[in-house]
Amino acid sequence: MDNHRNIKSILAFIFMTGWLFFISSCSIIGDSKEKTQDITSMEVFIQGVGLDAQRAAFNSDGSRLITSGKNGTTIWDLQAKKELITLYDNEAHSSAISKNGRYLITYSPSDYGIIRICDLNTLKIHSLRIFPEQEAGYGKYISGITISDDEKYFALYSDKIMVFDLESLSQINQIELKSSHYLFDYRKQGLIFLPGSNDLLSISYDISFSSPNVITEEGDLNLNQMDLYSVNIWDIKSKALKKDIKLSNKFIYSRAISNDGTKLALLLIDKQIRIVNLISQKIDERRNDFYDDIDDINFRADGNILLAGAYGTIGEYNVETGITRIISTDVSRYFSAPASIALAISNDGNNIAFCNGNSKIILYDEPANQVAVFGDEANSILASYFNPDLSFCILTPSRKFGQTGAHFNTETKEIKKVGGNGLVMIKDPQSGRSELYNEDLGKTVFIRPIGDDEFFNSFSQDGNFAFLYKDDENPEGELYVINLNERYSDPVKLQNSTNYYGFSNYVFDHKTKAIISGAAYLNLGVWDIRTGSLIRTLDEQSGNARTFKFIDETKCLIGTRGFVKKYDMNTGEVLKVYKPKGYRGEYRDIEKINFSPDGKYFATGDSWGLITIWAFDQEHEKISFETHKEGITSLNFSPDGRQIIAGSRYGKSAVINDVSTGKEIARFISFSDGEWVVITPKGYFNASPNGAKYLNVRVGNQVYSIDNFHEKYFNPAYVASVLQGKRI
Repeated sequence: MDNHRNIKSILAFIFMTGWLFFISSCSIIGDSKEKTQDITSMEVFIQGVGLDAQRAAFNSDGSRLITSGKNGTTIWDLQAKKELITLYDNEAHSSAISKNGRYLITYSPSDYGIIRICDLNTLKIHSLRIFPEQEAGYGKYISGITISDDEKYFALYSDKIMVFDLESLSQINQIELKSSHYLFDYRKQGLIFLPGSNDLLSISYDISFSSPNVITEEGDLNLNQMDLYSVNIWDIKSKALKKDIKLSNKFIYSRAISNDGTKLALLLIDKQIRIVNLISQKIDERRNDFYDDIDDINFRADGNILLAGAYGTIGEYNVETGITRIISTDVSRYFSAPASIALAISNDGNNIAFCNGNSKIILYDEPANQVAVFGDEANSILASYFNPDLSFCILTPSRKFGQTGAHFNTETKEIKKVGGNGLVMIKDPQSGRSELYNEDLGKTVFIRPIGDDEFFNSFSQDGNFAFLYKDDENPEGELYVINLNERYSDPVKLQNSTNYYGFSNYVFDHKTKAIISGAAYLNLGVWDIRTGSLIRTLDEQSGNARTFKFIDETKCLIGTRGFVKKYDMNTGEVLKVYKPKGYRGEYRDIEKINFSPDGKYFATGDSWGLITIWAFDQEHEKISFETHKEGITSLNFSPDGRQIIAGSRYGKSAVINDVSTGKEIARFISFSDGEWVVITPKGYFNASPNGAKYLNVRVGNQVYSIDNFHEKYFNPAYVASVLQGKRI
């Protein structure tokens, strides 16, 4: 995850199409009606690390591609083929970009009634409260955001259509829909300014007739259901209803407006296309003969419709003749999987962007018949920890990195995470020897050859016990435990267990008992691993209690939904609850817990990338700070207790922070080709011989490669010094 992603911001977005997606992150916001944030400073960053592209859109002239996902909103410079900036890191519900590409407006539920307006020319963000914070959480949300072509007005829907002046951010009007009508909300496409005018088009459905319902009771797509829709055109100043067009058709999957504003194209759930003439109000009911999967449509400059599908299929629908032709491309060969989770079509219909999974964007230029791929080349971080000399080690699925001063040595290994208690299995591909390493303890706990036919779900933290599933007569399977030191002992079946247990475990009380977590609907269980008997279940949802850390043989810290509870494991009694006070952490699952070397503090890392430092004798946290946009999968203090290192498997980086201030010291990223980069917040970096190729430099609204800045920012000695805690 690149350095610039720590910019404090408000929300991620869904551009143009405004599709719904979710991300798990949250920020604390003020209550002021308007707040301005300037993000124009120069940055050195790494392209695409932790990329989570679930939605995409183009700006007006096609010079920028904008992608959205749970890790934020990223703007790509298509001429330079580089990432320009990542603006936000919060969950987005809806958004819009103006035709000229200057303004981006977004809404995130985590902002509790505030929208964000970003001027992409100046990279300044304004915030505007739409409804009181206390009304959030009662079903109120904002959707259908749209901006007029002249960039004078914007409109949105929240129980009613609200129209604002874009310059002053003051509300100028509001339009009430019929009491039986709701704005059509699928993909947030129910509201749009007509091209070249300030008239507002809305698509709503009549809930007294039916409610759009894509899924049948059997869980299948309901292709036969007919719904009653209204297409209305409004004068935003007089609130006059200028057009009221009734439609009875199947579920609307996508829509597009012609460049002259006279035609509305609807893609129905059965992949048929319906054309509505907004002037004559006539409806073209001819069937589309293009039977491949279609996910999105857009009008081209010639008035025909470009079609794009989830499998890289591209076609063109002739509006006059109703004939569809397939456009031959090799886009599909760039897919690592056959499907695309989202796509976008440029305003002129010449470019298509496919989001293939979370880590790849495929861009197709139709006139040039060229394909460009933006991808995440970084490796997942499976473990990160300090050595006694304050240097650190990083484990990825294929390599072990060790720091020696300003240098890093690399070993090729086969590495995988085993269980949720800090264990990784490291296999030497030449000798075949497997090493079980406990990153929390900083040492190897078990070494032996493990055959390919031996499968263990997880191991105990000391490597002495293995847990595995067996089906037996139980269709859900049961969990067994094996003492690996007693070679010929039989596995012990754990009473009342299923194969949904075993995600994480901790063996305690002199290796006689184990606490084991599993699926969310189960409760934490404690078993006697000698007899297999269930001793007790704790009143904690198993899936929300993912990590355990024992203070002694019977006192245990358990993280659950943002809280940390100290349990007496002999009695099941909760002795103390540590509660977050300075941040909204009560809904965040805690992934890791670890103790400081002096035993005075403990740190937690949660599923949203937040690290929190707690004192054992205090109820609330001392400090909390963001490190990743994904869950923290490894967390360790330095031997002197001054620094902490956190790794993120899906965030694909390891970050070192100062414990007392929370400030980031450096970030380490390794790549699939074996290259690596260590970068500081100020952009100074150390890298492998070719690692710098992944670096970009943003200056205002322009992005460059690191080549012209290499001499200034390549500084291995400085990086090594800050890693050792020195201040220069």
